[in-house]
Amino acid sequence: MVGDPGITFRQLEQLIAVADTGGFAAAAQSLHLTPNAVAQSVTELERILGVPVTVRQRARGVTLTPTGARFVERARALLYDAADLVSESSEDRDTPLRGRITLGCFAPLAPTVIAQVWSDLAREHPGVELRIVEADTTELVQDVLTSRVDAIITYAVNLPPELHTVELFGARLKVSLAGDHPLAGQGSVALEDLADEPLVLLDKAPSGENTLNILRRRGITPRIVHRTEDFELMRSLVGRGAGYGMHFLGVGTELSREGLPVVCRPVSPGNERESVVLGWPRGVTVPRRVRAVADLARASAEGSAIFR
Repeated sequence: MVGDPGITFRQLEQLIAVADTGGFAAAAQSLHLTPNAVAQSVTELERILGVPVTVRQRARGVTLTPTGARFVERARALLYDAADLVSESSEDRDTPLRGRITLGCFAPLAPTVIAQVWSDLAREHPGVELRIVEADTTELVQDVLTSRVDAIITYAVNLPPELHTVELFGARLKVSLAGDHPLAGQGSVALEDLADEPLVLLDKAPSGENTLNILRRRGITPRIVHRTEDFELMRSLVGRGAGYGMHFLGVGTELSREGLPVVCRPVSPGNERESVVLGWPRGVTVPRRVRAVADLARASAEGSAIFR
């Protein structure tokens, strides 16, 4: 039998709001309460716990102690689980999904993948709030394993066994070429035909190393003229004739940010393919909200040439 810890969900919700906003006034505004009520709630929570979870400074607002940061992570997960318990218990009554998802996404994928998911989620599940964290895969894995995000979307490259993943869609390897490149008019391009040309390397982990491994397998030693973590800078440099680029996700326009023509062509033969996956820690029951995101991402990928 589990004893009553004396802590309420309302207290946890208010502490999380303070952590997210950095102050009692902002937290109170988001919760439609008074700052004094929120401050008293957090003070009572600290009394029950027997340790301080906040540091209150007039000039800097409210920050979390190390204990407070860990407590907020667990509290956030507890509220998510409680919301899921209610939703799953009421599935036969078609209860709408509610709650917040903090989703990590590999930065180069975010502009295309997340925008569509965000739009679809707002339409299909308006009670769900989506928050996005963009980073490279190494950072995202750390975030999801330490509960800073609920799940991550990234390529299935060099992921640790601690993650459970499901495929959202598969992406075929592509090259970006300047509009006046001799191969721009072809339907597909062999990497061997670009072997002697300069490469603008998209070097956001794990993309850079993955690109180099693909070229090594084909016996190609690339001449790298520039490395960048920014997908659009890569395309802009390609549009200026600096070299070619390699990537898996397609684009919806054949113009760079500067308005210069940049074409995207699949690589032939088309056996180079990477899975884009949704991942979360093994042994963790994934919330229905996250499963809904996976379903929407798959559906949007099936209907768009950009993802193929």
